[in-house]
Amino acid sequence: MVISDYYRNLTDEDKSKLRTMVISEIGFSLPTFYYKIRNESFKPLERRAIESIINRFKDA
Repeated sequence: MVISDYYRNLTDEDKSKLRTMVISEIGFSLPTFYYKIRNESFKPLERRAIESIINRFKDA
């Protein structure tokens, strides 16, 4: 899954919710989150954690 593509296709409200979940659970700062989304530069553990968050987000 390409996280940045998934994120771009969300509504503004869903982006905000997902962004808040990722920042609070992984500990990214907001600028770091945007940098990693823009450059798709997640480390393997970060990618797995975000994919897990996305899967929970989809189910909610």
